[in-house]
Amino acid sequence: MKGTIKFPYSKFQGFFGLALLVPMLIGCLVRIACFYNLNRMNDVASLLIAAIVLSIMVYYFLSMSFIPAMKEEIALELNEAGIISKVRNINLKWNEITDVRFCVGKSSNSIAIVLVDKNDFKSRITSPFRKITMWIGNLFYSTPLLLPLSAIKGNDREIFETIKNYLYEYKATKKKLSLSSTDAQQKDPM
Repeated sequence: MKGTIKFPYSKFQGFFGLALLVPMLIGCLVRIACFYNLNRMNDVASLLIAAIVLSIMVYYFLSMSFIPAMKEEIALELNEAGIISKVRNINLKWNEITDVRFCVGKSSNSIAIVLVDKNDFKSRITSPFRKITMWIGNLFYSTPLLLPLSAIKGNDREIFETIKNYLYEYKATKKKLSLSSTDAQQKDPM
């Protein structure tokens, strides 16, 4: 095997996400102030709910994408044991994966990871939001696990090819080991 390969978070996605969310939050807060001054409390209440939702989204995005990107933390790691994705908060062993596919999307690309046992993987997920995304992934891509490549720094195709080559190298090594153990058993039948 090739050792450990690490891919950091994408700084571009961190800045782009903040460039979208922060102006929406500021605009919402400005409108709240305007409506409050006009004594339109129904509008203030509905905008306050929107501001709270946007604030939660900004906080989530800061903690899950922007800050790790600025700290140059690792988003995806491939090692002898398997794949560790901080983006999806998963840790998979190579023997749990049957194949990987490159998925082209309208806004970003992703990698569909085909699992040996979907139900075992689904049972490890506790977040309701993640369960919904797994259901959607399973519906459209026939696998519950998609790794979004927009969050990972690097060329999407090169990242996919690296993961695919690592998986196939693992499978080839596993096959060699099983063949050599079968040959050894046939030579020494005890």
